Amino acid sequence: MAVIIGPVTFSKARRVRISSEYARWHDTIEVAPGTYDLFASELSGDKVKDWPGVAYRVSGPVVSSDWSPCFGGVPFADGVDKNLGQERSTVVQTYAHALAKAMCDGQAPEYRLIDGWRAVPVHFEYQGESHTTYAIERS
Repeated sequence: MAVIIGPVTFSKARRVRISSEYARWHDTIEVAPGTYDLFASELSGDKVKDWPGVAYRVSGPVVSSDWSPCFGGVPFADGVDKNLGQERSTVVQTYAHALAKAMCDGQAPEYRLIDGWRAVPVHFEYQGESHTTYAIERS
């Protein structure tokens, strides 16, 4: 069950690419400025599981697309921009440790965790060497 852990706020429009199972095919949507719920896809105890990690849902009109039919990866007919103007939505997902590190380093100002959640460094040893990773956990 997904748990809301904070908001992500965009002060200006941003473009998000929606990929297909075939790497070449995609739609790109323009997401309006605003605040979107940031949720943890799964928890392990009091920590957000690293994958499926954290995510937010966005929607917007398609501003570019490429669904050209291909044979052996080579396009043989036009399918570019066939979805222009259509409304699409997607879930943008990232690893929990990647977002936690960016937040700890001050590199993710558009993300905020609500009270009860925090991004923290996690220190550990592996094969006699000290290492650090990051996590999002209940505070």
